[in-house]
Amino acid sequence: MVLCGLGLGCKKNDEPSPPSPSAKLPPLEIVDGEAKPSGSAPAKVVRIDREALKQACAAANLPAPPDLTKLDPRLAQIVYDSINAVVEEPSAAAFGRLGHLYHVMASEQKDLLRAVECYGAAKAFEPEAFEWPYRLGKVFVDRGSTERADLEFDEAEKLNPKYAMIHWLRGRIDLGDNRPDRARAHFERLVELKPDDSLGYTGIGHAHLLAGDYEAALEALQQAVKLQPDEREAHELLGQVHLYLGQAQLADQERKTAGSLPRDAGILERDPLELAAWTQLPLEFVRARIDSLMPAGNVRDAVTLCESVLEDHPKDDALLAKLAWLRLQLGNPNEALDMARGLLSVNPANFDASAVLVDCHLALGEPDEALAVIEQALKSDDTLAVAHSVRGRILFQTRRYSEAEAAFRRATELEPSNAGYWRMLTDALMVQDKKPSAKECCRRILDLDPADPPARPVSAWAYFVLARILVGEGLLEEAAKNFKGALRINPDNELALAEIGAVLAKQGKVEEALAHMRQVVESRPASASLRVSLGELLMAAGRDAEAIEHLLKAVQIVPEHAGAHYLLGILRNRNGDPAAAKKHYEQAIKSAPTFVDAYFALSMLARQAQARAAAEQYLRDGLKNVPDAVALANALAWTLATDPDPTRRNGEEAVRWAEKACESAQQAHPSVLDTLAAAYAEVGRFDEAVKTERDAIKRATDAGQEALAKEYGARLALYEAGMPYHED
Repeated sequence: MVLCGLGLGCKKNDEPSPPSPSAKLPPLEIVDGEAKPSGSAPAKVVRIDREALKQACAAANLPAPPDLTKLDPRLAQIVYDSINAVVEEPSAAAFGRLGHLYHVMASEQKDLLRAVECYGAAKAFEPEAFEWPYRLGKVFVDRGSTERADLEFDEAEKLNPKYAMIHWLRGRIDLGDNRPDRARAHFERLVELKPDDSLGYTGIGHAHLLAGDYEAALEALQQAVKLQPDEREAHELLGQVHLYLGQAQLADQERKTAGSLPRDAGILERDPLELAAWTQLPLEFVRARIDSLMPAGNVRDAVTLCESVLEDHPKDDALLAKLAWLRLQLGNPNEALDMARGLLSVNPANFDASAVLVDCHLALGEPDEALAVIEQALKSDDTLAVAHSVRGRILFQTRRYSEAEAAFRRATELEPSNAGYWRMLTDALMVQDKKPSAKECCRRILDLDPADPPARPVSAWAYFVLARILVGEGLLEEAAKNFKGALRINPDNELALAEIGAVLAKQGKVEEALAHMRQVVESRPASASLRVSLGELLMAAGRDAEAIEHLLKAVQIVPEHAGAHYLLGILRNRNGDPAAAKKHYEQAIKSAPTFVDAYFALSMLARQAQARAAAEQYLRDGLKNVPDAVALANALAWTLATDPDPTRRNGEEAVRWAEKACESAQQAHPSVLDTLAAAYAEVGRFDEAVKTERDAIKRATDAGQEALAKEYGARLALYEAGMPYHED
């Protein structure tokens, strides 16, 4: 096919040729493939005479189709049917639908060329319709051909100057080509057409930023977020403006706000042509599009698309279930609950509705009800991998970790290529301190390593977790490689950047570690967390003054940064100012009420001041917020069992806390066993005290902690003599 005005040639009269009589498609067959050795059902495969299909498409003035035999059979059928619709009744609408299909399924430039040819044919059919040059412009934007895109948008604007999204797209092209004045003119026109829409003000702010007028940019962007608080791009640009204005703390706040928001939210609801094109595609494609919007957090566009398609398909269970889930995301759990129950009353086997019902119960704080729903679904079909994963998620949230592990394992058995299930299993293993198994799960994820960009974050996460496990094993070189793997996928992963510095320090490359972290901090001066990481390295190197300097800058950027205050507490105490240390520890707890180390540090500070009652209270306060905190439970049990003041000892309570610490620790540390032995001795259970202390000595000896084993041996002698241990 040839098109006029696209550099692809054209017919003299700009009219598409009618399909020739020979433009009849060969039949498409979807048949069973080869049987699998596992005995499971063979996969479906596509069969078609590819050469005959190409000839038929050429005869119908259609671009050469993709290789249908390499597509998922359902997608192959959709493409085939869309091609056939053009062959049987060529029209602008039919060419346009096929063009949109090629556009949204494009993975390579040649796929986009198919869309260009189809939209060009539609344009030839309807030269006065602005839709077709508008769509061609969008394809050329995706191809990186901004000059050709601008030409098409110029034509579309002449045909319909009041279509707001044309001005938005043209403005963005000008921004990319560093033409801020032209860009601002387009965005100002957008504001004229839609004064209550944030997009125009965001674009004006971007244009002012590009031109170096930061005050004007600030004013426009503030208006944008006033109109639309969840406009991610406006917050990102505000962060840049604040940096240029020397307002690092405000810049960091805007950066964090932007990071919590979906990208391009609400674009679909602003673009009626795009929305209409999606609603004309087969339902399978629409459902997949909604599924891609939901995990990205783009609830606004997902709702818009879902509600639009439901107008034509009001009884589609899958779409109704998705809409119920979206209602839940919008903060309406009771409404979503009623929708899900209604769907299940009609079709009890509707797993999508069951999954929504589970999330509703969890949102309402009803985990038992959620578990009952998913277990009922599994009674109907035990082979649903997703159902086992949902069951595992509920069990995980209720801290039934071993049961959650079993559920996630079942999900991976049923669907071993799903990286998300392996990630869930890894989480369950890590929380149980089963690091060797977790390491294998990470490697499974990386073996899968999906090229699909939305799935790559799982690989980045696996690299990061694997690296941390390797650090614990002392395999520092391999750990560093995996941290770098995480950064290849997400260069902005500040944790990975900081961990590389920590690995270098552990390798004894202190100066190299510090140089790395200083360079990272210089490149991201508004990042409080990176300054904290640099401060920690400086502390370890004994450079307290420089560490304090960076930590103070961190709390200037983020005043409530718990980690920065905690480290400042350590430094102040180390440098002889316990009063200042206490204030920093207290601020850390105020900012992060579950900060176990800060409670422990406050308790130790009180013990140094001989304020034993206060020391005990800090431990109790911490355990109220973190009941499973091993360090706090162990310290409280030790205090209750060994306090020199008999009025402060409570052996029975000491036993309860010590046993809880052992239970929470999964694999008991020697010090936890030592505490349990002291608690048993305090209540006169000397046989158990002797047995437990011997276990502590063995573990300490096996770990090469000879001094600790010797200390425990002295206590063992007391227990063997029927005497408890009390501190001096």
